[in-house]
Amino acid sequence: MGRAINLFIGQSVPRGSPFMVRKKNTPTPASARTRRNLWVVQLIEYILGLGTAAATVNAAQPLGVALVAIMIVSNAAVLTAPLSAFRITNARAHQLLGIAIALVSVVIAVTIPMDVSSQLIVIAVAVAQGFLSVRFGNGF
Repeated sequence: MGRAINLFIGQSVPRGSPFMVRKKNTPTPASARTRRNLWVVQLIEYILGLGTAAATVNAAQPLGVALVAIMIVSNAAVLTAPLSAFRITNARAHQLLGIAIALVSVVIAVTIPMDVSSQLIVIAVAVAQGFLSVRFGNGF
């Protein structure tokens, strides 16, 4: 079970060889599944960030809402995943950044002066970002 078949020669080769064939019906490793499904998390974060950015149009004082939108979209853009713009952070760093963004968003909603509807939007986005980061931060 610790050996695979070499495609070119047809002989058995040790694990780790570049010419290994995976057996049929072998489960995909968890790390590969995580990387494969991070695009869903990324897509949800883009939607959340762009929706928050759209809410800045109606805000009387849009600074706080715009800051939250920029943080969420930039966090989604730097993740090493299929929908990335820059591919800087790994899944674990992305998860920790998402949790930090959720906490900072609550602080922004409380400290920066804004109307009540903007505060509710920022707090709702913070809860959604926190849930997404804690539950699905490493993918599905």
